[in-house]
Amino acid sequence: MSARDDLEAIITENSNILHIDAKVYLNILKASLSESYKDIARLDEAIASRQYSLIHSIAHRLKGVYGNLRFDVLHEVSENIDVLAKENGSIEEIYQQYLILKEALDKLDRDLQSLEDI
Repeated sequence: MSARDDLEAIITENSNILHIDAKVYLNILKASLSESYKDIARLDEAIASRQYSLIHSIAHRLKGVYGNLRFDVLHEVSENIDVLAKENGSIEEIYQQYLILKEALDKLDRDLQSLEDI
């Protein structure tokens, strides 16, 4: 199964679980991804300046967005950052999770660009 097929299956499954049309889900996912890139830029700055409360706030928002969309990988990594920031954890660990989050968002963006209408 290709990444495209996997993403189509995720979109279909999640839209069914949420009782919304797959195209509506896809539009929400694309809008969320667009906003997430703004958050990623802010998160990068917050990590660089060790602003734990801002890191926590941004990660908590992302955790909620991707939890609601049932996008488990993005939800889990955002939750890891959220917990680390809340506990004033290692900035290096936070940064490693940030890199994983950014790569997952970039992969989702690439996969979404390869999708045709469902």
